[in-house]
Amino acid sequence: MTEVDLGHLLVTRWNEACEKLPDLNQVSPTYAFGTSKHFESDRGFATTIFNGSWFHLNLSSKLLQQDLSRIDAILRHEIGHIVDLAQIELPPGLPGTLERRADSIAELIWGETILYDTDHVQSLVSGISPRPEFLGL
Repeated sequence: MTEVDLGHLLVTRWNEACEKLPDLNQVSPTYAFGTSKHFESDRGFATTIFNGSWFHLNLSSKLLQQDLSRIDAILRHEIGHIVDLAQIELPPGLPGTLERRADSIAELIWGETILYDTDHVQSLVSGISPRPEFLGL
């Protein structure tokens, strides 16, 4: 996948999230390929940065080498973090832990379960749910 293709996918997923949760239209996150200590991990592909007034998705260039299912699941998970941090009104009963909550928000928006594959990375096609505890909740 190219950076342009990934950008198009991210914009598409963002627009879908805004359709499902109209209050999200007041948020305008940015994204870029950058560096992060998190990216040193084999499973570190993206981070959501929030400073109290803006959101930024920091993406690892190694994300471009992944299959579409993994890329899409990671982007959905990160959008879940933005929805959560933006305090968009959501139905009750979502998990209280940060990472599982992001997955549940993504599942609420797109109607597909975020799975964790054999590499313990988000996927839409194979793996287990919910997020394994040893990854951090």
